[in-house]
Amino acid sequence: MYKYLFLSLFLLFYSGVFSQILFEKGYFIDNNGNKKECLIKNVDWVDNPDHFEYKTNINSKSKTAKIKDVRGFEIYNFSKFKRFYVELDLTNYNSNKINDKRKTILKKDTVFLKYLIEGKVSLFLYSMANGTLNRFFITENDEPPQPLIYNRFVDKNLKIHEDKQYLQFLWNNFRCGNISKAKIERIKYNDKDLTKFITNYIKCKGYAFVDYRKKPKREIFHSGIRAGINYGWLIIDTQDNDYNDFERKVGVGFGLDFEFVLPFNKNKWTIFLQPYYQNYKSEVLNRRIFIYDTIYSHDKVVYNSIEIPIGLRYYMFLNKKDRVFVEGAYSYNIAFDSFIDFEKRNDLDINPNPNLSIGVGIKKNNFTALFKYSFNRNVLSDYPFWYSKYDYLSFIVGYNFL
Repeated sequence: MYKYLFLSLFLLFYSGVFSQILFEKGYFIDNNGNKKECLIKNVDWVDNPDHFEYKTNINSKSKTAKIKDVRGFEIYNFSKFKRFYVELDLTNYNSNKINDKRKTILKKDTVFLKYLIEGKVSLFLYSMANGTLNRFFITENDEPPQPLIYNRFVDKNLKIHEDKQYLQFLWNNFRCGNISKAKIERIKYNDKDLTKFITNYIKCKGYAFVDYRKKPKREIFHSGIRAGINYGWLIIDTQDNDYNDFERKVGVGFGLDFEFVLPFNKNKWTIFLQPYYQNYKSEVLNRRIFIYDTIYSHDKVVYNSIEIPIGLRYYMFLNKKDRVFVEGAYSYNIAFDSFIDFEKRNDLDINPNPNLSIGVGIKKNNFTALFKYSFNRNVLSDYPFWYSKYDYLSFIVGYNFL
């Protein structure tokens, strides 16, 4: 009952909050050149999108804008995209192997290019294949963007070569001051090097520009302490239906929380590790009925463990200080001083298997509160003829130092 109630609340909570807080202020330009202010769903795209969701206000129903209907769009203080009909270099697309042909494959397509630098000279990025294949484009004086071509290939002797056409293109078209060809040849095919080069060129020319790569410093790591109470229950059984249902009891827990922020989706996804001590103690008076007799047995369980859940956590921002989150984890368990003491039979040592857990919580500044449900855990893994199921609900509070 507790499991289904918690799962229902978890799904209701997740769907209700998730639908409200991913839309941020921005605008798009339609095919008639009209600028429409709106709220755009910011998913911090890994690959360049061909559509996006938006709302006219926070309470309106979301709509989908497709690339054929939109010239461009921007999420304020985050990213900007513009539609172009360009030649895409697809030489290594859909392949983890280095190309075995020197010839570059170009295909014309209509895409949203992402601004890296905007000005009289603009630098664009197009990402595909889950962000593993990046293509760069450059334009000056609002001319159609030109692809910066780079590929790797192998010859018949399996020697790797590089096709660095982009370096010659930059040397021919974007020299300023006393820059040497040797310096240009050191430019790597990535957004850092290309943005730095184009920025220096623009400054040399005295042009104004906007750098869309400048974002707030990204959080990388959080750590903190946790403490809470657990409401647990244990059921054990044998093949002979010798059933024990131990009483539901409240225990305590405390531990640490380490969180590593993933570098996409605006710091909303994290991987966490949470070493956490928890305990459970319970007793039961069992009655076993036989043909000629009834035996009463006073049995008890003592279960102390260090849990080490490793999982994913997803944050949903309510405002700058408050956020809610959902999490799921795979939990390893190390038991110590743990046993089931039977009055009328041999005792059993507790050795738990890993299990799954889910949780929902809220974080305000450095303080956090979490409700967590831990799914069926087998605590008698050393005894193949015994069945056990340990479940518990937790309420955990914490404070983050970082």
